[in-house]
Amino acid sequence: LPSQWPQGEPGRVVTADPQLVNAALGGQNPPLPVEGAPPNPAGFRLMYDSPAFAVGQALTSVTHDFAGRPRDTIGAPDIGAYELPHQGIIITNALTPAGDPQLFDFTLSPGGAFQLGDGGERAFVFPPGVSPALAASVPAGWRQTAAACDNTGSLESIAVAEGMWVACAFAHERVSSIVVRKETVPAGDAQSFAFTIDSVGSFSLAHGEEHTAAGLAAGQYSVAETLPARWEQLGATCD
Repeated sequence: LPSQWPQGEPGRVVTADPQLVNAALGGQNPPLPVEGAPPNPAGFRLMYDSPAFAVGQALTSVTHDFAGRPRDTIGAPDIGAYELPHQGIIITNALTPAGDPQLFDFTLSPGGAFQLGDGGERAFVFPPGVSPALAASVPAGWRQTAAACDNTGSLESIAVAEGMWVACAFAHERVSSIVVRKETVPAGDAQSFAFTIDSVGSFSLAHGEEHTAAGLAAGQYSVAETLPARWEQLGATCD
């Protein structure tokens, strides 16, 4: 019984009800498990709301539970003789350009807030039947190019079934801007000039005006100007 457990001993749940499957033990200890045998229905199996679920310490020498079920290797294993089927969500993030140090803020509800950089990964274990919501905040200068889970569900409600791990992959790309500024001689002339940025669009500028093409993916772009009659181009440079 919990009241009989040693106090202050590492690796034990001693501050809460362990939530064993048989909730009506009538003041008696559960029957002892038999190694290699299926768990006794009234035995030491946990329930998913147990404080011992998915909070154990992974040991390379302990690969299976008392009944021969593999211990979880994605999240933390259970504390106790028997391992419950584990399920949850694995979240990854990839950045372009690769190796960029930018961190992205994620929110998983329930689950909490966390950050992932390029190549980052987090795994969250849940009881079956939970449908968490997942979102990523995109910082200025970036755009999201992928955000999907492999169970084809919505990010607002990711269905987690028993024994299933859902993979949710995010990808983000750093974006840039091209600023085109027009100057004429004589200054202040009202003539308008037509410009084109390939794969972006067209616009017009007069003296002192500028146009910003924002949110551009990394790559090569060309800027072309169409000269009106009686005008010549004196210079066209980029910094």
